[in-house]
Amino acid sequence: PRQPNISVTINRKPGQPSEGTVAERSAPGGLRKPGEPVGGLRKPGEPAQASTVDGQATGGLRKPGEPAGGLRKPGEPAQANAGETSATNGLRKPGEPASASQNAMKSLARQVVTSLRCEDNDSVVKSAKTLFGALKTEEDADTLADCIISISEYDSEKPDPCASLISKLSEMSISADGPNFRTHILRKCHKRFMERGELRGTEAYSGFASLLAFVFCRLKLADGQRFAVLAEPVTECLIEMMNGSNPDELEVLFYLLEEVGPAMDEISTDHLDKLMHTCREQLLTADCPPAERCSAMQILELRASGWKMNKTLVRYYNRKSRDLRMY
Repeated sequence: PRQPNISVTINRKPGQPSEGTVAERSAPGGLRKPGEPVGGLRKPGEPAQASTVDGQATGGLRKPGEPAGGLRKPGEPAQANAGETSATNGLRKPGEPASASQNAMKSLARQVVTSLRCEDNDSVVKSAKTLFGALKTEEDADTLADCIISISEYDSEKPDPCASLISKLSEMSISADGPNFRTHILRKCHKRFMERGELRGTEAYSGFASLLAFVFCRLKLADGQRFAVLAEPVTECLIEMMNGSNPDELEVLFYLLEEVGPAMDEISTDHLDKLMHTCREQLLTADCPPAERCSAMQILELRASGWKMNKTLVRYYNRKSRDLRMY
C-alpha cells in the first residue's frame, strides 16, 4: 500500500489553510492557487507579482500604456519614449527644463538681438534670416518671442530695432511652412501687457511700452494695413506713463508720442484724441516741471500741424527744452 504524504499531515490550527508541500510552494511543477505566479504563495490581498520576464525591456508582459523597461508603481504615469523627449520636437511636462533645441535658440537669439542697431536695416534683415532659419518648432518661436521682449525691456536702444526684426520675421513666417512667429509674438505681448502692473515704476515698463509702440508702427497685415487691435494697449501704456512722475519715463513718452502719433492718426483718431486730451490735462499744469510742459506743448502743436513742424519751430522747442532742463 502507498505511504501517506507526511507533508500534508502536519498539525494545523483550526481555520489555518494548508501550507502545502515543498513542491507546492516553490517547485515549477507544484500546485499554485489560481492567478498565483511561480515562486511562492501570496499573502491575502497581495497582487500577483510579475515574473522576471515581465520586468525586462523586451518580451515581457506590460500593463496597458506602460513603456518597455519594467513595471510602473501604482499611480505612476507612463514614461515617454525617446522620440517623445527629443530635443527638436518633443513634448515637455510643466516645469521641465528646456530642451537642447530651446537652449540653443535662446543663446542664438540673445547673440543676434543684442547686436542689432536701429540705424542699420541691412543688419535687421540679416538677423531675421539667421533666426528664421533656426525656427523649427512652436516652442522655438515661443522662446524667441520671450527673448526679444526680455531684451527690449532692459536695453533702451533695442525696442526700435526689435520691432523691425519682429516685422521682418512675421513676413517670413507667413510665406513659408513652419511656426507662425507673428502669432507667438502677439500672444506674448498681450500676456506681458496683462502683467504690466508688476513692471510699473521700473525700467522694464518703459522698455515694454516702447516695444509695443514700435510694433504698432512697424507690423502690418498682408494688405499693408496696420494692426488696429494694438491701438488700445499702446494708448493705455502711454496714458499710464503720462500719469506717472518719473522724468526719465516722461522723456521716453514724448519720443513715443512723436513716433506713434502719425500711425495712430491713420487708423484710430479716437485713441489719439484720448492721448492728446490726457497730455493737456496732466502735463500742461503748474505742477508739471517746465521742461515737460514745453515738450507737451511741442507734441500738441506737432499734431495740430499734421505731424510736420517747420524747422524754425523745431529749433525753438529744442533750444527751449534744453535750456529748461539746465535749471
